[in-house]
Amino acid sequence: MSSIFGGILTPIVVSCKKSESVKMLSFADIHCDDDRADDGAKDYKMSFSKVQSAISKVKNEKFDCVLNLGDIVEGEPAQLQKMMGELSSVGVPVKNVLGNHDLRCKPEVQRKMMSMLFEESKSYYSFDVKNWRFFVLDSMRLSRVSKIKNERCTNESAYWLAKVKGKENGVVWGGGVDSEQLEWLENGLKKATQENKKVAVFCHMTIFPFTHASMFNHEQIAEILENNKCVKAFICGHLHEGGYVQHNSVHYLTMQSIIQNKEPTYSTIEFCEDKIVVKGFGKEVSRTLNF
Repeated sequence: MSSIFGGILTPIVVSCKKSESVKMLSFADIHCDDDRADDGAKDYKMSFSKVQSAISKVKNEKFDCVLNLGDIVEGEPAQLQKMMGELSSVGVPVKNVLGNHDLRCKPEVQRKMMSMLFEESKSYYSFDVKNWRFFVLDSMRLSRVSKIKNERCTNESAYWLAKVKGKENGVVWGGGVDSEQLEWLENGLKKATQENKKVAVFCHMTIFPFTHASMFNHEQIAEILENNKCVKAFICGHLHEGGYVQHNSVHYLTMQSIIQNKEPTYSTIEFCEDKIVVKGFGKEVSRTLNF
């Protein structure tokens, strides 16, 4: 296992053939809230202008989609509408990942947030661009933060919380991927292999490096990913300082946050035939992930 944590090393970035690549503009942990005071480490009121600045800097680049890795707002529909309008101004589809702070609200508002973020409120899904297939996971389905889970997810959440009690990731605001979603993922990866697709998986909460931000069942999820050779990378947010590790065949990449960096911190991610090229802005690290 090799590890690089955000900011220590900036490897040489190599470009790839534009006709074959899939390019995304990626943001993690924006936490936009115009009504919330600066708490010292996080300036919520500045998040929107940081995103505006980021989009302005890359306005001449062509993207296939915008990737929101979760915690875009603090559970406020009005703030979400504002942020989604800004992300949509890029002129390409916005692919959303659900974060714990997106659900920092009452159950009825959580339902509204879900309907605004996802088609038919479907918070885990897959989509294809060229020869890549992307899977979006919902780590809130095992989280106590979500008040709108079904009974099965509620029971699984209680089981996993008990199982990780006393461990670094045994935090009450943690989460994970439920059994129904794991079955969907495993079946989807098998199909992707049969169709000769390359795969990247997006989620809000982390797997590796193991920290308090890792999902309850991170090892279970990693085993599924690493048993399917089509999977090239797992990309997430949640851990604001970011991180990177390659575990067996999979690159595990955690993107740095907008909220806890004074300068706009974001990335463009290019998915190529034999590599993933990350170009970091602000504090984000640029790197090439070969496979």
